Amino acid sequence: MQTIDVKLSFLKALSPKKKVGFQELCEQEIEKLPEHIFSLATQKMLILEMAYCLEKHQQWRHNTLLHHLLIHYIVKTYKIEARIIANFLAAVLRKAPAEAIAVSFLEERNFLLFIIVSALTARHEGLVADEIGLGSEVLLLIKNAVGKERGEEALEFAPTLTEESWLIIQDLAVRYKQKPWVFFLYKLGFLLSEAPAPWSEGDREQVSNIIFDLLCKIGEKKILSQARCEKLVQALDFMGKGKCRHLISGLMEYLCRCELVFLVHGHSQHRNLASYSLTREGYELTAVAFAHRNRKQIPKRSYFFSLERSWQEAFVRVCDTTVFPYLFSFLKEEPAPPSHCIEAIADRLVGHVERGELLTALQEIGQKAISTRVKEASEKATEVVLARTPDDPP
Repeated sequence: MQTIDVKLSFLKALSPKKKVGFQELCEQEIEKLPEHIFSLATQKMLILEMAYCLEKHQQWRHNTLLHHLLIHYIVKTYKIEARIIANFLAAVLRKAPAEAIAVSFLEERNFLLFIIVSALTARHEGLVADEIGLGSEVLLLIKNAVGKERGEEALEFAPTLTEESWLIIQDLAVRYKQKPWVFFLYKLGFLLSEAPAPWSEGDREQVSNIIFDLLCKIGEKKILSQARCEKLVQALDFMGKGKCRHLISGLMEYLCRCELVFLVHGHSQHRNLASYSLTREGYELTAVAFAHRNRKQIPKRSYFFSLERSWQEAFVRVCDTTVFPYLFSFLKEEPAPPSHCIEAIADRLVGHVERGELLTALQEIGQKAISTRVKEASEKATEVVLARTPDDPP
């Protein structure tokens, strides 16, 4: 039921500007099918699954691999004949508004890369299947590729996908060693493609790097003026003298449309007055990069607790062991540490801080806490510490 709720909420929350209208198109086409083919309940689920997937992956809607995966998922889940679903999908796509789509969105390998990146950057593993909308077998495909396994679990219509997925993952692994935030760079590239861009498709990868660094800087400063953003973009211009000019015009408005930044105050037409901050999506996208770039830095306590939640959690996960004593002091000295920090810091310090001291600090937090959430967090963190033996890897 949770999966259904996620999909219904997504479709309901789509703004008129963002949605293509696949739900309405599915409803129209379902009426043309003979009533005896499947029940009313199955009809409703078919509309939901099809509309969710096509709206979620609008740019990929003409990708053959997406079609194969979607048809396979619906056939296996609802026991409907593949031919019926294929014809239904084709009819819905024919009725959809015509739109220019870049060639890169038609390539099967790119969609496979998109799926892998989506899985690797999902907030929680349990949300990956819902995020992609193509069932749990797609996740199994990725897991098989990581171990380079083959077997009954492989998708029977595409036996080469495990091999192709493995090659993509190997390439990502090489890039990861150079930039541990490379998955999020790819994710940014896909996000930027969802809105009409003021640059050519061939420049997308280079532009993604420029914008990624800009987003990191906005996150560090919390708020940045449009004039300052423009200077940073010019300073980051490695594409060649003058080639970045077309980026500056309307760049911040474009990033607002992509929901990576938002206008804090002023007006985007007045560059000296407008200022921007990162959205939640913007912070989550840049958290790993911030954490790795600062992993050996010892932050001031006030600065650490002023960081956005995803940045705090990412920093705790990857910071160098030399920072641990300071994290422990943060935990002990902060009057009311945020609940997510309590759990994250305690989990990281197990095996590096004397167990009794850590348990005492968590107990004191729980006793002093006014917030129920903080009390619960200290209890959960205590359970984590108690469950881990000294021999467990930190």
